[in-house]
Amino acid sequence: MTKGDFYRESRGEAGRLSVLFASAVMTEMDRQKVSRKELARRMGVSKQVIYSHLDGEKSITMLTMGKFAAGLGIYFELKIMRGVRRRSSASLRSLPRQTSR
Repeated sequence: MTKGDFYRESRGEAGRLSVLFASAVMTEMDRQKVSRKELARRMGVSKQVIYSHLDGEKSITMLTMGKFAAGLGIYFELKIMRGVRRRSSASLRSLPRQTSR
C-alpha cells in the first residue's frame, strides 16, 4: 500500500466513523427528545457547532465525543474488529451511564 493509498483509506474510515457517531447521537437525541438547541445549551456551545458536527461539516475528535456523551448523559462503546471490513460490521453504541450508589 502506498502512502497515498493509506491516506485515502484512513480518511474514508474516519468519515465512516463520523457518520456512525452522528447517527448514534441523533438516535439518542430522538430517544430523549432533546433538540440540537438544548444539546448545545447542555454542552456550552453554539447551536451551529452541533449542526456542523452532526452534519459532517466539522471533524469529530475524541474530546468532542466526550462532550456529546456528557451532554446526553451517556457513554459510547467502540468495538474494534479485525478482518475483512464490511459496511455492517462497524459498531458504535450509545449506552446509558451507570450511576454509582
